Amino acid sequence: RRNIGNKKSNVSVDETNSLNSKDIYFSESKFSDDGTLTFFWRAHTLTVLFVLVCALVYVAVFEPVRDDTLYNTKRGIVACVLSFILLGVTVTPDTLFKRPHPVVWRFTFCCSIVYELGLIFILFQACHTSLYYQQTATKDFQAFQKVSDVVATCRCMKNMAPFTKSDAINILRHIDPKLGVPLEEKSYGGNCRIYDHEVPDDPFHNIWDKMDLFVPTHFLGWYLKTLVLRDWWLCTLMSIMFEVLEYTLEHQLPNFSECWWDHWILDALVCNGLGIYLGLQTLHYFSMKTYHWRGLWTIPTYKGKLKRLMGQFGPYTWIDFDWRSTSSLGRWLGTLGISLVFLLAELNTFYLKFVMGVPPEHYLNLVRLFLYLLWGAVSMREVYQYFDDPDCTKIGRQSWTTLAIVCTEFLIVAKFDWETITKPIPGHILLFWLIGLLSVVGWTVWRFYLSSSGEQKRKGYPDVDQRRQRWALVHSCELRNYGLSPTSNSS
Repeated sequence: RRNIGNKKSNVSVDETNSLNSKDIYFSESKFSDDGTLTFFWRAHTLTVLFVLVCALVYVAVFEPVRDDTLYNTKRGIVACVLSFILLGVTVTPDTLFKRPHPVVWRFTFCCSIVYELGLIFILFQACHTSLYYQQTATKDFQAFQKVSDVVATCRCMKNMAPFTKSDAINILRHIDPKLGVPLEEKSYGGNCRIYDHEVPDDPFHNIWDKMDLFVPTHFLGWYLKTLVLRDWWLCTLMSIMFEVLEYTLEHQLPNFSECWWDHWILDALVCNGLGIYLGLQTLHYFSMKTYHWRGLWTIPTYKGKLKRLMGQFGPYTWIDFDWRSTSSLGRWLGTLGISLVFLLAELNTFYLKFVMGVPPEHYLNLVRLFLYLLWGAVSMREVYQYFDDPDCTKIGRQSWTTLAIVCTEFLIVAKFDWETITKPIPGHILLFWLIGLLSVVGWTVWRFYLSSSGEQKRKGYPDVDQRRQRWALVHSCELRNYGLSPTSNSS
């Protein structure tokens, strides 16, 4: 599973032998470049600058001028964003991921910065204009009816459910004019019979009605989330907790209202469970695979070349995540923090599309989820190293930016739809969460303060030297990707 005996390794043989093979959960490899890939691994800073200047010269001198303020404003904003991303992928440091190319992960990092800046801009917009009211005779979600186009704040007028055509929504309409209209949220509750004898022609119609876009996205989403978290317990906990959150918040979003078998059988057990299981099998494959790379043109057969080319889209090395959440107080609180941020990001997906009027099938939702997957993969790798590496004293750039994005999204929801998120939680649900919170606090106090091993667990896990040696090997392997020594400055 690892090539520790490489002669170029700066870690001594005695150090590698002192590491217990059971605790070494990473794979080391040697990147071999015969010169054919050198061009593609350079930054090309001068070339990029030349291309950028040529494009600007063309726009300034040769392109016909269009007398349209709105059009020119949009083009100027897009040009600024593209120029920033081009600068970022050229000069920003590499992330912890190298495949298929470091520029891919520099690009995603720059996209996260642009997205956060866009969220901050939206957060500073006014919340006013058109109001819509909702009939309150029943508890069912009914269609919005237009009242008038008046200027009003988001927190006014009791007994009304305002859908605000705010300045923030008008910004989205510059992207797609169809955005910003009230969404008719689909409720998955109601008739919860699995077999409906009253409809003999199609007694399983309730099941078929639940089969929509969210079924494959649940499965694929949890498969990819498992690759990000790399832990069965953490994935299963997140899956169950999100179903509990849907129970809790179904009075706010009708989309969360589901039948019991839709929550626990179709979602948690079938879609989420199958996605987690296949994700674990993929993790097992990556963990057992031997990582030793050769230059493409040193491989004699076309089959080998094709296999090497496909391997470029896989991991360069692999590290299994052993979170050991209860090994110390710090790691326990850190795991709780990860869970909180993870679940908040999940809820933001549903609340944002409801508040901003973005249909679930719109490409903006898909792009956001795809970018979140890439940001989350790098962020979890950085956070895990922050937890496990004794010499790592700060979180990485991507995890910092991702955390800022999650918080800003929640603030947008809170500002533009305060009425929805402040609807009172039913008493029995509130009691359930109170019992759960007290249980977590009580278990934490008992585990880390009252138990016989509590003092040791508060101080941290004792294998500091072993973990330091393990991460030294990881850094040595990563630095050889660029032909550097461990004493060189890593980009």
